[in-house]
Order: sequence, then C-alpha cells, then structure tokens
Amino acid sequence: MNSVHIAAVCFTLFFYAILGCSFFGWGKVTFWAIGVTDNEKGLEKNPETFSIWIGWACALFIFNLLHFFFPLTIFTVTPVFVAGIIFSFVFCDWKIIKNYPSKMGLLQYGKIFIFFLIVLWVASRSMIIPSNYDSNLYHFNAVRWINSFPVIPGLGNLHGRLAFNQSFFTYVAALNLYPFFDQGRSIANSFLVALMFLTLIELLLPMATSTSRLYSPYLSALFCLPVVIFLTVSSSDLDSPSPDLSSAIIQIVIFVIFTRMIHSFVDQKKISVNMSVLLSILSSTAVTVKLSNLIFSSVVIILISGLLFFSSCQNRRRDFSKFIFPSIFVILFWYLHGIILSGYPLYPSTFGGIQTEWTIPVDQVTDLANWVYSWARQPGTHWKNVLGSWNWFDSWKESIVQHHFMDVIFPLSIFLLTVIGTATAILFSVWKGKKIHYIELIVIAPLIAGLIFWFLTAPDPRFANAIFMLLPVAGHVAFLNQIKQISSRNIFIAAICIFLAAECFGITYFFYQNQWMLLRVSLNGWQNDAKPKLAEKVTKYGLRVFTPLPLPGIDQCFDAPLPCTPYFNEKLRLRRSGDLSSGFVQDTIN
Repeated sequence: MNSVHIAAVCFTLFFYAILGCSFFGWGKVTFWAIGVTDNEKGLEKNPETFSIWIGWACALFIFNLLHFFFPLTIFTVTPVFVAGIIFSFVFCDWKIIKNYPSKMGLLQYGKIFIFFLIVLWVASRSMIIPSNYDSNLYHFNAVRWINSFPVIPGLGNLHGRLAFNQSFFTYVAALNLYPFFDQGRSIANSFLVALMFLTLIELLLPMATSTSRLYSPYLSALFCLPVVIFLTVSSSDLDSPSPDLSSAIIQIVIFVIFTRMIHSFVDQKKISVNMSVLLSILSSTAVTVKLSNLIFSSVVIILISGLLFFSSCQNRRRDFSKFIFPSIFVILFWYLHGIILSGYPLYPSTFGGIQTEWTIPVDQVTDLANWVYSWARQPGTHWKNVLGSWNWFDSWKESIVQHHFMDVIFPLSIFLLTVIGTATAILFSVWKGKKIHYIELIVIAPLIAGLIFWFLTAPDPRFANAIFMLLPVAGHVAFLNQIKQISSRNIFIAAICIFLAAECFGITYFFYQNQWMLLRVSLNGWQNDAKPKLAEKVTKYGLRVFTPLPLPGIDQCFDAPLPCTPYFNEKLRLRRSGDLSSGFVQDTIN
C-alpha cells in the first residue's frame, strides 16, 4: 500500500458518501412526490437504507431519461447528484441524527467498525484490472457511447451486443464524471455491494437489541448475509461495468423486502404503501438492469405483491395507482430506449419489434439470440447443433456438477432438504390441529418461476444471478415460519443456528480452498488494461470503423475510440454522413 492507493481509497469512500447522501435525498423526494409517508399507522417503519435504494432507482431513471437528449458527462450528471444532496438535507430528520450517538453502545460501534473494514476491502478489490470477458467485449464501449453521445439509433447495427438494453451502463457512465474521472467501473458495483451490507446490518440491528424479534422480517436478512459475502468475494465483477453482480444484489434486496411484505400481510393483514411502492419500483428497475430478471421481478414479484396489496389497501384506486404507475413509467422509457438502439424493445428477442430505418435485420437478431441460448447450454458448439434437441443436456449437467458445486449444487441440496422439512412440519401441524399460513410459502414462488425461466432460456449459472443462492434462504424462512407455532423457543433458535452454520460452513470451506480470492485487491490505486491494438477499416459507404487486430482469441474492443466493433460489416453506413450521433443503418450493397 502506498500514498497513491490511500488517496484512491479515500476518494472512493468520499464518492460512496456523496452517492449515499444523494440517493437518500432522491428516495425521500420520490416517496413525497408519489404521496407516500415513512410512518404509516400500525405498521413498522422501514429502514432508512430503503430510501437509498429507491433513490438509486430514481436516479437511474433520471440518467436514462437525460440520455435521450444528452451525453452523460460531468456537466449533465452533477446537477442530479447535487439536487439529491439538497433533498437529503431538506427531508433528513436532524433530531434523530443529533441524538443517535448517545444511543449507541459497544455493539453498534463494533458493527460500524466491521462495516468500515468491509468497505475498505470492497473499495480496494474494485480497483484491480477488469477480468470480465464481456466487459472488454462490449461493456466498456457501451459506456463510452453513453458518455459521448445521446442514445444512438441503430447502435446495434455496429455491434450487436451494444443493443442489449441494460440501464446499468448509464449508471456506470454517470459515475465516470466524464471526461475527468473515468473510473465509474470501479464505483458502480462496489457502491451497491457496500449499500447491501449496510442494509443487512440495519435490518439485523433489532435482532441484537430485542430477543423477541426472531421472525421473518429479520431472518431473511440474517440468512442473506453469507450469500452477499460469497457473491462479493467470488465475483469477478466488482472491478468491471458488468451488470451481473449488481443484478444479483438487487434480487437479494427485492427478496428481503418481499419476505417482509408477506410477514406484514400474515401478521397484520395489511401492507404498507411505502413498502409496496419500493418493491414495485425496484422490481421494474431490475428488469431494465438485466432482462433475465423479467420473470423473477416483473412477472411474479410484482404480480403477487400487487394482488396482496390490492386486497389489503383501503382506498384501492388511489393506493394501487401509487403502486403500479411508477413501474409503468420505468418500463415504458426502457422500452423506448430499446426501440431506438435496435428496433426491438426486448432485444435480442424479436418480440414487439417495429420497422424503422435503423432496425437490425431479423435474421441477425435471431442468430444472436440463438447463440446466447446455445452458448449457455454447450459453449463453443454452433447453435444449429444445440438447439432443437436435448443432446446438450448430459454435457451441461456434467459441467454444472464439476464447476458449479458452491453456487448451484450446494444451495440446491440445502433447499431440497428444507422442502422436505417444511412438508413434514406442515403435516405435523395438521395433525396437531394448528392453523397453517400457507401464504408464507409463497416466498419460494419467485425463485422457482425464475429458475424455470432460466432453464428454458439460457441455463448458464451466471444468468441465474442470485436465484440459486436465495433458494436455501427461502427454504429456511418457509420452514421456520411453519415450526414457530409447534416448537419451543429454544428449538426455534437452534434451527436458526443450524441453518446459518450450514451456510457459513459451505462458504468458509469454499474460501479456504480458494484463498486467492480474498487476496485479489489492489494496493496501488486504480489498475487499468493496456489499450488494444486497432486497425481501421472502411465500409463501402465510406464509414471508418476501428476493429481489434486479428490476433488469435482477440475480438474485444476494450475501451477503444469510437466507433469500434470486432464484427466489421461492409453494409454499414451512417444515417447522416459524418455524424455518429445520427445512428447506424445496414444497407444492401449495390
């Protein structure tokens, strides 16, 4: 460690604080604008970190909205951050902050110290050289386009993957503070990871101060803590602009909020508007971050929470509009963004595509989608030899068993054991004549639905995000909810300890065998890849395009000058000659 690294870490921690303050302000003003209060009569107040999550989603929406008209430079995004900070001062409860230090004990200071150490490690880990293949293939270039131009019509004609409509890239681009900082790739995922740890710590504080709070709202947070630790240390995305890690983190946040909602409905027959709006906006935002969240977040979570909320709210028309309309706006502008990039709102699906001057040819979209689906099943084999049969299944299963024990086989095995235990507990409760809240089992539904969608589309474990790791958490919560009425307190606590020990044992053993993961940190500040070697080619319409030099295994543009693509296309031209912002079109060669 040297002065350069210390300065980089200090700047990163300062940046985290600025983001947290700004997103907190945007969260508060979002709830105020929708007409939602923090304290609803008879309902438990949500943690303050939930306001930061909703503020992050709101800021992401604003960045995407601005990108329709402007490139995301420091001059475009700074007013957004400053406005959020101003809102945080306006809506902050200064009495709580003033009195908070006097209420803190040794345990609270200990947790703050542990959180500080975690953040230091996360910040240092996020500064190493990016190792995510897809980031060098197209993530960095996608961010560079967002920093340089408003949304480009037909950008997917230049490079098919640049049309993947992932709103996460606008978040990374905003953090670049372009053209002065350019290390948003290091801040983006690491900030959300740090926020996730802070959220779990805040949720678990009541368990430390009151022995009576050992039920659903806190158990899901407790069991998610080892999951977040595993994902943080094992992921190769902390240092890259990849949306994969953050997509998993958002799934965990949504799941924790969802379990709190189910508990509130069962316990009080009512769901807070605050929690419902938060869940609705985060779920729709998760879909814009990564399309693989579609079934887990948009269809199942929003559908179930919407039905429960609608059945419990008093003024159904007014309250339900608060629940559904913010999500509609998020999805609507994301939909439009996709149309501009490729002509298809759910690219690489051709569903809902419209015919425009810049629409990518259907056969190219279909071919790319087939490669995505087949590569997830049997990498390296042409999709014509994979799709349409089950010949890939044996090699896929063997790969899962050999290379994905910790992130697939282990959590799936624990989940199946808890399912058996839950079924046994239900039968015992029926025999004892106890009332069973079957609705508490619904916490498993989004994960099962997401898993089915994953298997039928692109069954590569990384596309499942956090679903496999959340399965045992859902199983633990479901089992404990069923035994809480038929077991003593000591047995209940013992079951919690056994489940937690099982999770921690597996993760500890994994890191014991992979100690290098814990040591992958930078001690010299931000480390960046060398610039790629490029060749310049010219299409038949006079468009000059950079391409990586044809070396074996090299098809990545990294952070190359624009426009760059590893897939040179002679048919490519600009919609207006000499104007990159006008967009790209493929024409038939005369």
